[in-house]
Amino acid sequence: MKHWGVAAVFSFAWMVQAGAADQAVKAPAVAAAQTWAGAYVGLNLGVAGSSSDWTVLASAAPFADAVAGDSFSQRMVGPLGGIQAGYNFQSGPLVFGIEALANGGLVRAQRLAPFNAADDELKVELRALFATTGRVGYAWDSSLAYVKGGVAAALIHASAKDTAAPFTGSGSDDNWRVGPTIGVGFEYAINAAVSVALEYSYIHLSDADYQLGDDTGTYRWRIDVPDIHWVAVRLNYRFN
Repeated sequence: MKHWGVAAVFSFAWMVQAGAADQAVKAPAVAAAQTWAGAYVGLNLGVAGSSSDWTVLASAAPFADAVAGDSFSQRMVGPLGGIQAGYNFQSGPLVFGIEALANGGLVRAQRLAPFNAADDELKVELRALFATTGRVGYAWDSSLAYVKGGVAAALIHASAKDTAAPFTGSGSDDNWRVGPTIGVGFEYAINAAVSVALEYSYIHLSDADYQLGDDTGTYRWRIDVPDIHWVAVRLNYRFN
């Protein structure tokens, strides 16, 4: 009787072990860690701000209230958004990439010139921004923190207008300005293909001269938009 009991115990133990092994074989594999490698495209939208520093270089238009040497500053702010595309390489938790960005914007400032009759309406706008940057990041779980740096080019439009008699007139000018850009960001993968990110960028642009007179004469300004600060939300789709 004792031999039958021992045999039953061993039989039961063997069946339990076999069942556990069978369950281990049938258990689904653990999902692979999120990968950031591959090409991606996306949209971005944010708010940018800067200062614009104006200095008159020459003034000979009848409608020009400011004279050579006059200067003032004003703040610029407005929306800036567009598209981006890039490619990432990944080695363990380290992510390296390159990205191109093309944006349009209405980052502007507008005021009456604080000189003489003070009826010249002066306006400056950042209308377009293009950038090429490299990125280096660290990934964990579904998250990616990164820094970026490269070069940016911005289209800056300026205009002057006087509609108050006796002297009236208007003029405008455009210049492309180039400079370095750096930034930081945090990106989160919603699933294997779609991710969202919050990013801050700093852009430093060179100054330029603008001829804001018309056929009545010269109204030339040096306008500097040196430091652009931009915070944006991004949505990316990855082809991995």
